[in-house]
Amino acid sequence: MPGKRREPEERPEFLLGLVRYQREGIVRFHTPGHRGGGWTYPAWAQAVGMGCLSLDVSDVLHGEEGPADWSQVLRRAEKRAARHFGAHATRFLVNGTSGGIHAAILALAAGEKVLFSRASHLSVYAGAILAQAVPRYVDPVYDREWDIVGPPPVGELQRVCQRERPKLLVVTYPDYYGLALPGDRLAHGVGETRILADEAHGAHFLYSPQAPAPALAWGCAVSVQSTHKMLGALTQASMLHVSPKASDVVFALDRALSLLQTTSPSALLLASLEAAVMQGLENGRDEWERALALAESIREEIERSTPFHCLSPDVAASRWQAQLDPARLVIHMGDSGWTGLAAARYLRQEWKIQVELANQRAIVLLVTPGNTKADGEVLIAALRALSVRAPKKPAETLAPPPRPPQRMLPWEALRQPVQWVKFKDSVGRIASDILCPYPPGIPIAVPGEEITPEIVAYLEHVTAHGWEVRGAFDPRLRRIAVVKESGAR
Repeated sequence: MPGKRREPEERPEFLLGLVRYQREGIVRFHTPGHRGGGWTYPAWAQAVGMGCLSLDVSDVLHGEEGPADWSQVLRRAEKRAARHFGAHATRFLVNGTSGGIHAAILALAAGEKVLFSRASHLSVYAGAILAQAVPRYVDPVYDREWDIVGPPPVGELQRVCQRERPKLLVVTYPDYYGLALPGDRLAHGVGETRILADEAHGAHFLYSPQAPAPALAWGCAVSVQSTHKMLGALTQASMLHVSPKASDVVFALDRALSLLQTTSPSALLLASLEAAVMQGLENGRDEWERALALAESIREEIERSTPFHCLSPDVAASRWQAQLDPARLVIHMGDSGWTGLAAARYLRQEWKIQVELANQRAIVLLVTPGNTKADGEVLIAALRALSVRAPKKPAETLAPPPRPPQRMLPWEALRQPVQWVKFKDSVGRIASDILCPYPPGIPIAVPGEEITPEIVAYLEHVTAHGWEVRGAFDPRLRRIAVVKESGAR
């Protein structure tokens, strides 16, 4: 049963195998080359510790079955994770949720239609390109007051599924702002289309009835979670879960993962995934109850003692028909004169507070069981200090440009010769790069789409304000790669 407490006989076998290997003093004539930390840069060893380095081995483990039981012990750890999260099968991922999404799209929809919101993560676009899939988009709902590009209407997703009959529908559940579309309603209106949930920010939903339901609970076929984002795994460690109702896709997923995952997985990343499961089995519900109580107390104090206000479940429901992750603090800067981006810089420079995300109007912070009451007190003090500072009035919020015309499929555009042109001269040309301003991290042009005047104006605006444009080979956008025209030099 998902979320159950650990049975006495359950142990972190993979981690214990690594520890036994380290303690036996094995003479190492195998990768990695640092030999358990014996030959490594001193500052690196001092920073991470010899205990960590000694556990960094490759494809070899000493468990109870002998020195070569890496795969068997790892598969048992994955089975324990599957039971815990309510999956038919779970696979540990060492190249993040992005790698899991790439594999899922390749396994479930290679060469087929794939439907997803234009506000999807870059990995969804990349997965469609790798799978030579045919992308179909639904536009998200943009709210200028919050500068949030939220989930698209469920009804529109269902209508496009009924009309286009895509092989796969990819949904972001939840998004960076904690907005989770009503999956139970969605799943009942998409016909034979299977649903892949990009649940990168929702691995903790399992542990709290206050949170939206986990994606597996409402009918997605596959969910990919960033265990490192909201749970206790190391950065880059994620999990892919297969629904009991989609057991037939396991072989195709394993085949895709064998093509895309590294053949030299990190023992530390794998052990951290196992440890995150054990942590959840032992006291996940209790720890998340405490964390969400802390988040709520911070939210109430922000509303009570600062001029700022937080995104609420009522606003999420009325503007996006979405549920809100209670572990996420989305703080609107109001009429203070601060942009979210400037406020984030101030909090980091003056108060040593690092937020998760900032946009033109708000900042986003994540609360987990790793946070303390003292963290909340520092944040409140910083926001009070922020409120008495008076920067000049920020510029009008600029909305993202409309989706441009598609001139060729993305993977077709990537096969074409490239021509480099000055950015201002790119209007009317076909993009060869993914152009993705961050924030909000949503592509405004992908390979095969026409670059419009609105795209150029928007990118000039965001780069002038210090935003990063991901995907472009020249991050300063002095020039840009476009599909080479016939006859062009």
